[in-house]
Amino acid sequence: MFVRKVQATAILLILVVLVKASTAGFVITDNVAKNSADISTEIATDSGYPIHKVSMVISGLLVPIDYLRLHWVDWTQQSKWYEDINTDGHDGTVEYTSPSWAAGYYYEISSSYGKGILDTVLWWDGWVDGTFCNDLHLYTKDVVKYRVNYKWEVVYEQDCRYPL
Repeated sequence: MFVRKVQATAILLILVVLVKASTAGFVITDNVAKNSADISTEIATDSGYPIHKVSMVISGLLVPIDYLRLHWVDWTQQSKWYEDINTDGHDGTVEYTSPSWAAGYYYEISSSYGKGILDTVLWWDGWVDGTFCNDLHLYTKDVVKYRVNYKWEVVYEQDCRYPL
């Protein structure tokens, strides 16, 4: 019985190495320079967007994460600034206040499994005075796939309640 478990573990490790090697040629370019907004002009300029609160809880298998970022996007839906969110492999909750020029946000996750960007959330259609609650749960599927279960909602005059 013990020998079969060792054999199964060895086969899984070989599969992981083969999958990692076969996907090594896929490169996702990072078109966002570190915080490209000019703090003295762009961020200080009043664009007419209301200030929003963005709250996030992250849970699950966080050890593979290289970095997690909250990107603030301008009216062209391009990232102009991002916040590095420190997970240290532990579940956590963070809250940020949007810059006045921001029209929305998205999350970027990079891990030993690869890199991914979640859908952009825009608030120019409303949701004034609301708190944007984001629930990110990361897990593995079939040993070699790293997945995120992402939900968000807007709440008013109350704190975010997780899980969503």
